[in-house]
Formats: sequence, C-alpha cells, structure tokens
Amino acid sequence: MRKNPNREISAFTFVELVVALAVGAIVVLVAVLAYGTIFRNSLPSIQDEDVVFQDNTLQVFYGLDTNTLSVSRAPNFTAAAMAEDMRNHFHDDIASAVAVFCLGRDGTNTLHPVSIPISLTNDVRAWTGRANFNALLANSNAFTNSLSSASNAIKGANLSVYILEPSTDTTHLTVRAVYDTDLVTNTTPRGVYASVKRYEGSTLTGYYHVFYTSDNWTVTNTIWPLACYYPRNSANCTNARPFYLVWWPDPASARMPPLPNANPGTNLRAGYTNMGGQSSFSFVVPAFPAL
Repeated sequence: MRKNPNREISAFTFVELVVALAVGAIVVLVAVLAYGTIFRNSLPSIQDEDVVFQDNTLQVFYGLDTNTLSVSRAPNFTAAAMAEDMRNHFHDDIASAVAVFCLGRDGTNTLHPVSIPISLTNDVRAWTGRANFNALLANSNAFTNSLSSASNAIKGANLSVYILEPSTDTTHLTVRAVYDTDLVTNTTPRGVYASVKRYEGSTLTGYYHVFYTSDNWTVTNTIWPLACYYPRNSANCTNARPFYLVWWPDPASARMPPLPNANPGTNLRAGYTNMGGQSSFSFVVPAFPAL
C-alpha cells in the first residue's frame, strides 16, 4: 500500500508537550494542596460522644429522664444543617416580632411562658432597656442584666432570647418563642457541649447541638460574647434604634472561639471583634422593631 502524499500529518510539538505537562502538574499540585487543607481543617466528624451531664440538665433542656446523651463531635455537617434550619426559624420569628430581649444566664432556663402579665400603667414605649423586661419575669434573678463595661457585651455563659409578638390583651405580653443557647463544660468526656433550642411555651419545637472535644485546646464554657446590646442613644440620632449582635455556636467549626486577649471591660470593640470570622451563625437583631 502506498501512503497518500496529500494527507497532512499533525502532532504536538515538543514545546507544546512541555507546556501541557507543566499545566497538568500545576493543576494536580493545587488539587493536592487544597485537599490537604480541607482534610486537616474541615474534615467532618462521623463520631458521636456519649456525654454525661450532671443533675437534671437534660430534663430541663429536652424533657429527658437520663444523664447521658449521644452527641455528634464537631465539625459535623448534619448538626450544621440542623442549625441552618434553626436560623430560618429565627429569622421568621424576628420578622414577626414587636420586641426582642436578650438576657444572659449563668445557669439553665426553666421559664418559657406563652404570656407575661403586665400592669396597665407599665408603658412599654418608655422602657430604656432589657432590665424593664427582666423585672417582669418570675425568675428574674436567674438572668444577668449587667453589661460588660464599655464593650456592651451581655454577661453570662448562656443566653435566652425572648421574642414577643402582637397581643390583644392589654394586661399581658404575648411570647412568640424563646431561644436558649447553652454551653456546658464536661469532664466525661472532656470538652464543651453546645446547644441552641427553640421553645413555644413549654414545648420544645427545634434544636441543634454539637460537642467540641478538648483535644489540644483549653476548655472554656463560654463563647465570649454570645450577644452584645446597643441601646438607644437620644443624643445621637444615628443610634436611635437599639439592636443586638447575637452569635450561635457553629457546628461546622472544629473549635470554639477563644476568649479575647484584651480585657473586655476596658476594650470597646472586644465585645464583638473577638467573634469575627468565628461563626457563620451571626445576627443583627432589632431590640424594639415596632418603635
């Protein structure tokens, strides 16, 4: 057989082969580095921890008559998905609210009312902050009203958010939902149990939780802060509407945020800059949407 002299034969030149191999090597190198970073820092955990609690903690949280609970270890994407669902509920509740109050706690919260008695002479429009609302609660001593000096950070290792909706009763405030954030330091196993729960009255309507193991880090029972409060400033028209900054623990994070190095009592911005980039679950919440 004779070759066709009119047929053109083409192939890669040596330079083209060198360039193609170099580009391929770069792509493989970038993929390996990216995979290594993801593997080291964001590998989701599939391990559960049998966390042992003291006293009646689980009874207060979930109505469980036990002291042991199986909890996913952080980072965990299933817990993160549950937290995302809670975020959507929180946004819906805030959108329908007439007022929101964030109160710090050092212990558990057993008060989840559907309504709160109020006298006809108590004009809500004259309230200046969270202390007025806290005084109406039956267990007001359980909450921490004080703010960290200068930083506006709400004190307390735990947080309760009371969301009020419109009421037709002039002698009662109507509670749409209560969100409790609790951080419990555990020694069996060693670490911090974090949970966020939503209640309608005494009924638990949603939650997410995750366990932060203490391997190679110092255990602390607080994400500082869980919330900051910025009250109305009558002398400054740019701050005419009070609001909160609120943070939830992030199940997709392998570690809890560290405590700030600076003294939060003397550092104006330590109350919120410590949380920058630490959690994807952060909120700006109006304190009095109707005013």
